Parts: sequence; structure tokens; C-alpha cells
Amino acid sequence: MRAFFRQYVGSVLDKQALRACFVLFVRELQDRLNTHVFARSELRSLDNVAEEVIAAVYSNEYFHARRPRVREILRGQSFAGWNAFVAQMREAYINASMCPGVPRALARRRPHLTFDQAHPPRNSVESGWNAQWVLDVDEAVWKSDGSGAVSLFTLFDIISHVVRVEVAINVQARTLHARSTQGTAGILDCMRLVLDGQERVFSMFPNGMASGIDAGRSGDYIGEMRVDQSGRLVVYLQVFNWSIREDSPSYHLRTRIECWRSRRLCISGDVLATTAPFSFYPREASRLGEMSLRDKRKAVD
Repeated sequence: MRAFFRQYVGSVLDKQALRACFVLFVRELQDRLNTHVFARSELRSLDNVAEEVIAAVYSNEYFHARRPRVREILRGQSFAGWNAFVAQMREAYINASMCPGVPRALARRRPHLTFDQAHPPRNSVESGWNAQWVLDVDEAVWKSDGSGAVSLFTLFDIISHVVRVEVAINVQARTLHARSTQGTAGILDCMRLVLDGQERVFSMFPNGMASGIDAGRSGDYIGEMRVDQSGRLVVYLQVFNWSIREDSPSYHLRTRIECWRSRRLCISGDVLATTAPFSFYPREASRLGEMSLRDKRKAVD
């Protein structure tokens, strides 16, 4: 996927070329799924999977709430996934042409920069933080309140962003860069955070996926850095994930990140979930991408 977006990133500037690129992407994705996944199962192909899914939605009352969405996809004039594809291509184009967070002179002088070369440490604090970190599964702990509000899938999704991640902090600029080595991110593609305590929006997740795919449902955050009583630099990060579905809660992830002298990056925190039947009224959900973080939080409180 990473290679595809890099190869066809220039099609962003031509609408017709972008549509042709989308069709090619879907075709290649279907071929890969058929070859590497479904060919080894009884379903054999993606076409058969689609038929089974549609049949299950209309024959099982458990999926009754999904029927309007399925009808919308089947009868709609637009392509399912088109907006998400455009958002990802747009982000790939920006990163390929501008290299955000990297000085232009450095990017021009060294076109084959690696992540650590693009973000060299400038002091002892940054020397401790700026490195590639691997999740210690034996030390990872997850405690649930028993409500089941946070699904196992959501937990795995969070872990996938930090299982192996490159981190670079700039104390003077108050910025943090994080890049997962396990996703679709290119060498310099990463999550870029400004740690000034203000409401902001990040454009890319650590794994390289664009936050704009969800049209306002992802990307909102508040980040800040402080020095605790022991003199250790601590990053506090709040990330929000909004839901427009009636049967799915919105999430507020609160984390504390610190680098210990033993060369261990410690991440702790909690996940808050809404308990109301829905987070946003239909009118609010339709303009979620235009709402500020403050307005979104007010709507779900």
C-alpha cells in the first residue's frame, strides 16, 4: 500500500487520473485479497464474501441496524471508500512534496534521509527520547472497568500504533514526531504533534493513515510537555475519537509519556468512553469536520 501511494501520488492534481488510480487501487486490493486471503478459505474470492455479507445482513435480525448503510452503498451513485482514498492520497502528496517537520534545506541536500537523520537530538533530553522503541508485551497491562465500552478491536488498534515506533522530540519547538514501522508510513511520514496545550488536529496517525479519512471523527488532540518534580520531561497527550453511530461510543484517550534513565519509554493512561445512546444529533454529525474540539466535547458531555 505504501508503494502504491508513493508511485501514483502525482495523480492528486488531476481528477480524472485520480479516479483511474482509485479503480486501479481497488483492483489491486481485490487481487491481493483473493490470492493471499480468500483463496485459502471456502469463500475463495472477494465476490463470494460480498454476497455472504449482504445475505447475512438481510437474513439476520442482529444486523438490522446495518441494512440502511448496505442499501446506501448498493444504490448510491458514489464509490464506497472514495473519500477515504482521496484523503490518503492528498496526505501522501503533501508528505512527498513538502516533508513537513523537516528543514527544506536538509531535505534538498539529503534526499534519502532516514527518520533519525531528519530529527537529530540537540541535547541530553532529546538523546534519551529520540530512538526506535519496541513494545514490551510482558510489561504491557490493560485494566478494564468491566463495562465492555472499549472493545478488544479498539485495544488492538491502539497497540498497533506503538508496537514498534520511532520517536523524535524537539524541546525548543515543543513538538513530538512518532512513526510506526509496521504501517503504511514512508520513511519520513509520521504523526506530528505540537505540545503547547492548545486544541489542535494531527493529519496522520503513526502508522501512516490519514486522519482525514474519517472526516472530523479523528485527529483532534491536546498535547503539552512539563517537567515533573524529579526534573524529568513528561508529555501529556489527549486524543479524541468521535463516533456518529448510535451503537458505538466516542473515546477520549489520556496518556502520560516519559523517558526513564534506564532507556525505557513509559506510556500510561486511560480511555474514557461516552455512555449515551449516541454522541451527536444527525445535524451535528453531518458537519463534524467543521466543528471545533470544544464544540464536540460540549455535544457529548
